[in-house]
Parts: sequence; structure tokens; C-alpha cells
Amino acid sequence: MCLTSTGDVYTFGCDDEGALGRNATDESSFTPGKVALEGPVAQISAGDSHTAVILEDGRVFAWGTFRVNI
Repeated sequence: MCLTSTGDVYTFGCDDEGALGRNATDESSFTPGKVALEGPVAQISAGDSHTAVILEDGRVFAWGTFRVNI
């Protein structure tokens, strides 16, 4: 996941359980694609199968499965 200087988020890689936050196919998941969000993003975080963002206005959005492998 990448955060641009203008607050846009681009994701790429394995899309297990919708972790990329966009409609990615096997062919497009490894090409960076913009995630549609409701405003500029201030911070990002990602894990094994989830992604989370904090918008500049303080709202938080997250997607994926949040699974834990023990």
C-alpha cells in the first residue's frame, strides 16, 4: 500500500479476503490501483490480510479479514 502526498491510497499485491480494498482480479492485483475513499488520507496501516486508513477528518476505514495466525 502507498500513500501519495495528495492523500490518495494505492494498493497492490495479494488480495486475500479483499485486503486491497478495490475490485482487483488475479491479473490486476499486482498492478497498483487507487482505492476509492471519501476524502484525503492522513495515515495508513496494513497487515497480513487487512488494510486500514485514517482520513484527514479523523474517520477510519478498514477492510480485509483481520485474521490472526497462531
